Amino acid sequence: MKKLLGIFMAGVSLASVGLGSTSVSAKAKDAAKIKIFMMVETKGESTTAIPDTADGAQMAINEINRAGGITVKGKKTLIEYKRILTGGTSTLAETATRKALDENPDILVGYIASAMVPGAAPLLKAANKPTIFLNTSASLSLADVATVGWPVSYRMRPTQSALATGQFNFMYTDIFKGKLTKIGLICVQGAFGDAGCNAHKAFATAKGVTIASQQSNAYNATDLSAQVTAICNSGAEAIISTNYPNPFAAFANEMINQGCKLPVIEGASGDIGLLGGNVVKPPKDYKFYAASDCQPSAAKSGTSKAFAEKFLKVKKYTPGYSVAIAYDSIYLIKAAIEAGNGIDATSFATGMAKQKYSGVCAAKYSPVKADGGLTTNILVNTSVVSTYDSKGKPTVVKTLVLPK
Repeated sequence: MKKLLGIFMAGVSLASVGLGSTSVSAKAKDAAKIKIFMMVETKGESTTAIPDTADGAQMAINEINRAGGITVKGKKTLIEYKRILTGGTSTLAETATRKALDENPDILVGYIASAMVPGAAPLLKAANKPTIFLNTSASLSLADVATVGWPVSYRMRPTQSALATGQFNFMYTDIFKGKLTKIGLICVQGAFGDAGCNAHKAFATAKGVTIASQQSNAYNATDLSAQVTAICNSGAEAIISTNYPNPFAAFANEMINQGCKLPVIEGASGDIGLLGGNVVKPPKDYKFYAASDCQPSAAKSGTSKAFAEKFLKVKKYTPGYSVAIAYDSIYLIKAAIEAGNGIDATSFATGMAKQKYSGVCAAKYSPVKADGGLTTNILVNTSVVSTYDSKGKPTVVKTLVLPK
């Protein structure tokens, strides 16, 4: 039996999982009992992958294990951590989830794109695995029997419809002071983009704003010249974008190339492109705005500033929202396990309701009750709008409070 256990541990040893591993001593590996799997790609694994999410989670794992791990029933327990490459489609997410479940993790984190949810969520729900999703899919809600959420599924990000509310209102009220009459829409193809475009069209109708042009692109598109030409020649006064993860950079670069200076507000994709330096240095008269969950690199003091400085020193790049929510999600798991005094689903749900973790991206993460007494399982409902200088340095211009 001991021999078989040793073979199993070798198969999932932290040293064997490469970029997704945490290097610890043999003694520490033997003590590791809380299995947390990160379901995300990192840079180089696909044309759209970025390192942010994986790096944020890895930093938190390293810190927690160096401090002795997570306290469960009075005992410090190390985290056994593994990252599973999880592509951006439903089919790829299903394959990755099956692979993960074969190794029986205690808790899963990741699934950064809404398109992953249909393939992953039913499997995780059937296994009743505590899971923290890092996307904006409304289908994970518990307030509707037709959705795929379950009591120990949680979301670190607001739904896309809520984010769209904030984006539209910022452009309509803050930028145009209620005088916006025509807009252009650009949305990535798929559920995420559809949700964004549909929400923006509904808001436009309610405000009497005309959709001068609506365009779309594939999630891995690199040439958006036709879309830019169509919108910028349509008579639109502003552009609202719902793209992910990388096409916004191509869109913004083409706007600069064509000399189209319409104000644009994007969601988190804008932060990835602008903060990461993927957008050509825009002249000062270009108005690019991005609404992201948080902006640690713009913080002037406190936890967020300290984290941003620490991360930059270690990883040599400026952390955006994705780094911060991944980092927070791991510490949130620690807080929930310790508050619930266990890693089973029931204890985890109890702990998530009781925990008081104050993080980098949000001072408070907590599920709330919806109609019928069901939790919406969204842990945070704020977003920030940032602008960026020619070097990609962000400045927060507005904090949005969104509906859960």
